[in-house]
Amino acid sequence: MASHVQVRSTTTDVEEGERWCQLPLNLMEMLLECLSIPDRIRVAAVCEPWRSVASTLGFLEAARPPWLFVSTFYDWSWSLQTIVGEPVSDIKFLNNLQNEWLCGSSKGWLLISRREHNRGCLHVCLLNPITGAKVELFTCFTNIANGVLSASPLTRDYMFAAIGCTKYHDRMVVMVRTTMGDYRTLEASKPTDIYFHGGRLYVLTQSWEVIVHEFDPDPVMLLTIRLPLGEEYDCWYDGQLAELNGDVLIVAYGLHPRQEYDIKVFKLPEMADGPVVQVNSLGGSTLFISQFSEAVSVKRSAFGADCIYGFAKCFMETMMAYSMKDEGMFELAGIDLGHQMFAWFTPTLLKMEPSNLEENSMI
Repeated sequence: MASHVQVRSTTTDVEEGERWCQLPLNLMEMLLECLSIPDRIRVAAVCEPWRSVASTLGFLEAARPPWLFVSTFYDWSWSLQTIVGEPVSDIKFLNNLQNEWLCGSSKGWLLISRREHNRGCLHVCLLNPITGAKVELFTCFTNIANGVLSASPLTRDYMFAAIGCTKYHDRMVVMVRTTMGDYRTLEASKPTDIYFHGGRLYVLTQSWEVIVHEFDPDPVMLLTIRLPLGEEYDCWYDGQLAELNGDVLIVAYGLHPRQEYDIKVFKLPEMADGPVVQVNSLGGSTLFISQFSEAVSVKRSAFGADCIYGFAKCFMETMMAYSMKDEGMFELAGIDLGHQMFAWFTPTLLKMEPSNLEENSMI
């Protein structure tokens, strides 16, 4: 009897979902106008027809992800805003993040670290601010610089990697494969950035080498790639890994004596004997970089084509972008970064994730 009731309920849900998908455009528009930005994203994630309607009517474009996840240095209060400085203030989960430290933004999730009472190591909360879903992790780190995910933490075999320090070790890379329940330290001297791509973990070091690890299932060093920065090596002070059209890129940037930025973008080879190629165009796409978030690439008219967003000027008071076409920097109007730190956040538009999941794992 119980089984019969369950089958009938499931069938009814499917039929009801089909009826919702057939709503007229004008009625969908009226409904979307009444919703907050997070709820519009939830609507778009229900099914392909709803996503298409939301895109056609411009309701997803109005939000224009990626968003800026911004905090002030003096009180650690967090807020979300769009690229033109408009607040995304109707996400209730932000209230739970005040006075917390952001150590990453990856795959539509925020990585928040905090120190638990009576514990020397950091606790990490993986949070989806759209759905409220969260996964709790306990780490071996006393300090975390940044972290990344290989996939949504609601999938079975996702991996989490982070750069940080322990009580006995300086800056290092630690990776956890959640299905195995233990952590592994990866070989990398003075790591500065990490990025998952195609089942591999790429680690950029301070000496401008990229160390590539594969997992089978244990991590194995596959190759080491050296960047050709030449005699100007001392001028290059930072870089970030990114993905564009299936290729792994490095954005290297430096500041010369005249306080002028110099930006170079390189495409990495898949094999050790392949060349590192400098690229002069992003193919019409836009890159968003930040010290505290995974690099994001988008291709749409709302942003400057072949531009890289996320540079700071004058003690982070103004956000700048770099045009690869013009080989110059320009200021972004409407975004004031005075006394603030920022990260890029891209809400996922894939199948919705449950909001009541809490898991504990040891790293």
